[in-house]
Amino acid sequence: MPVHEFTVQQVADAVNTNAVMLMYAPWCGHCQSFKQPFEEWAQRNPHVTFGQYNADSGGKDLVEKAPLYLSGELRGFPTIYLSTANHGTFVFEGPRTPEALQSVGNALYTN
Repeated sequence: MPVHEFTVQQVADAVNTNAVMLMYAPWCGHCQSFKQPFEEWAQRNPHVTFGQYNADSGGKDLVEKAPLYLSGELRGFPTIYLSTANHGTFVFEGPRTPEALQSVGNALYTN
């Protein structure tokens, strides 16, 4: 499944569904290097919605324009929110490696 470029409304709609949301900034080198592992993760998990959102404003537009139920704050880039229908939405704090991402994905999104 491809990674979608989310709008503010799509971020709000993805909360408490099976979704992974990447908050990034175009100038962020870490975000750029994380793009390929994120896309690979999305390809391996077609039953989960994957989206990315340009949060270069620090997320202020998310708070101002949409009811935001995301836990935590944007303290740096990239920030990854994991959302499930059963367990809510939270910030992924683990290493940004394909193995770590798949491991948490298996734990959260396996039927």
